[in-house]
Amino acid sequence: MDTIQLYNQDHAEIIYNSALRTIVLTWKGFANEESYRETVTTAYQAILKYEAIGWISDQTLARAVPKSGSDWVKTTMVPKMAEAGIKAAAFITSKDTFNQIYAKGLEKVILNQSTALRYFSDKEEASAWLQEELTIVQ
Repeated sequence: MDTIQLYNQDHAEIIYNSALRTIVLTWKGFANEESYRETVTTAYQAILKYEAIGWISDQTLARAVPKSGSDWVKTTMVPKMAEAGIKAAAFITSKDTFNQIYAKGLEKVILNQSTALRYFSDKEEASAWLQEELTIVQ
């Protein structure tokens, strides 16, 4: 896999997969408001830099997202990411109930941006779907 690690902190890692033209954001646990915004902003900057068209958010270990962070992502970052070129997004479901509620809350916002969206239980399934989906939309 052709990947470049862009960010690696205790709470999250961001990788660019050049073969899929996809940003892969893996949450490793709880992120406070500042860390959450920094991570999402870094991922957005990577979308712009690499002209990414796909997004994988691995939320397996993610915890609850602060409400102000959730609102910020919904109203500001999702539209900016779609405008920047994201065509499809895959979410790997969290084991945390509060994070699952957060991810479902993003669904309508993402779909309103004409971005394809699916939920998965692992990265391999998500990557396979994304590869197929991005081939269709390119």
